Amino acid sequence: MKEQTLAPEERKNYLLTAHKHCQRLSTLVEDLFELAKLDASESGPHTEPFSISDLMQDVIQKFQLTAEKKGIRITVDLEDNLPFVNADIGLIERVFENLIENALQHTPEGGTITLGLATDGSDVAIQVRDTGKGISENDLPHIFDRFYQVDKSRRFQAGHSGLGLAITKRILEIHGKDITVKSTEEQGTILTFKLPAVW
Repeated sequence: MKEQTLAPEERKNYLLTAHKHCQRLSTLVEDLFELAKLDASESGPHTEPFSISDLMQDVIQKFQLTAEKKGIRITVDLEDNLPFVNADIGLIERVFENLIENALQHTPEGGTITLGLATDGSDVAIQVRDTGKGISENDLPHIFDRFYQVDKSRRFQAGHSGLGLAITKRILEIHGKDITVKSTEEQGTILTFKLPAVW
């Protein structure tokens, strides 16, 4: 309606704003469909033995360029001779993506994200640690709630629906596993989950 009265720079800003909102809406719809599908799933995950370290390294590669642009290092802490795990490889790939993306959002330039793998009894324990700003005691019990976002300033940021950690928790629930979080403000956050080992 105002196209004829807007300066080129104003028109550009309006279009960029509309594009960002469209991106966020698209992400939100995709994540809602994924969560609904996970909630409705009655067949359970399609589990198979696979190398969790190989999968983790593949996912890290997807985020390496983004991390470098933000001045964040992604490192690995791998135990030698890790066994395979038995899980749904596609769903666990999404878990890694969600956790790394979340860590990248909340880790400042110069920070580090470390992914660790180690045997823990009959399981393999997986950790994602960051040196970000941490999570307050008030927010900590709610981070896996749907649509809950610790950083309220990101509520309308394109590409973030507030469902990533809820999806992660649901994926692990259908594997019969849980995810735990420890965090200290201004020091960082540690998210840990386990998957059954295949010896």
